[in-house]
Amino acid sequence: MLSSDFVDHHKRVRIGAAVGRLVCERGLQNLSVGGITSAAKMARSTFYTLFENRDDAVIYAIGRGNQRLRSAIDFAVMAAGSREERVRRVVEAVVETAETEPHLVELSLVHACGITGTAVPFDPDLVQSLAGVLRPLRSGRKGRLPGPRTEELVAYSILGVIANRLSRRGPESLAPVARELADLTALYFTEEG
Repeated sequence: MLSSDFVDHHKRVRIGAAVGRLVCERGLQNLSVGGITSAAKMARSTFYTLFENRDDAVIYAIGRGNQRLRSAIDFAVMAAGSREERVRRVVEAVVETAETEPHLVELSLVHACGITGTAVPFDPDLVQSLAGVLRPLRSGRKGRLPGPRTEELVAYSILGVIANRLSRRGPESLAPVARELADLTALYFTEEG
């Protein structure tokens, strides 16, 4: 028998996915609890056992999108290989997550700033996760080193390209840039000849 925590988690994930899809398709101003429950194929009463209101569900969905991206980073960085290979895999994993969960990722990278009223465009923990993958490359580089905030700037740039592509051209536009983003990121931190 499934635990109620497992079932509730599954329901929350369904609602989060519905919120992401609806905000990306229709905008926050057109998002209602009725629309969410209809898209998630769930009773209104079930929604209210899991969330206080629409905004609570939106904040959950944004957090879920950021968590999915951080998980992709964490998983990709654990693989064996050189530091440069791990960086390439991490960037490709972030792009792949955006391709497979475009609405949640778009919600987190494109719409979250306007929804949460924060001054930063991306979740700071997400930026630091991505920048953290780049930091070890600094120690392995010879010659002129990039500035101390370069990793953070590159992380913002990667997320910015993904956000721009998702919001303007859709997830299918990400595949062509995945390898290029990964190669450029690794190249910048590779030893100078």
